[in-house]
Amino acid sequence: MAHNIKWCIGASGALYVQGVSVVPGDLDIIVDIDDFDKAYDLLKTFSPAKHENFIFDNNTYRKFKLQKTDFPTEIAGFNITQDRLIKKKWENIEIIVHPLEIELEMYK
Repeated sequence: MAHNIKWCIGASGALYVQGVSVVPGDLDIIVDIDDFDKAYDLLKTFSPAKHENFIFDNNTYRKFKLQKTDFPTEIAGFNITQDRLIKKKWENIEIIVHPLEIELEMYK
């Protein structure tokens, strides 16, 4: 947890590092909704736009896009249960993701 922020890689990026044959079109970084403001403050130099609210699965969440990156990147605030996260090695980098079965269920 960098800067004491609970986070993980989600969506197609999480599937990709777990061996699913997908081509990610962007990078989705999920931060715990309680850490969203802290993450936004740390990364706001990369995002000239303010955060916005969105609805997913009948819940309201917050997100913002990083603009000054080489790859489209979105930061979204969700409720993260730390004990449901795992670490996967991908090209010698440790990446935090949900287990494959959870990510596949969320990615439907």
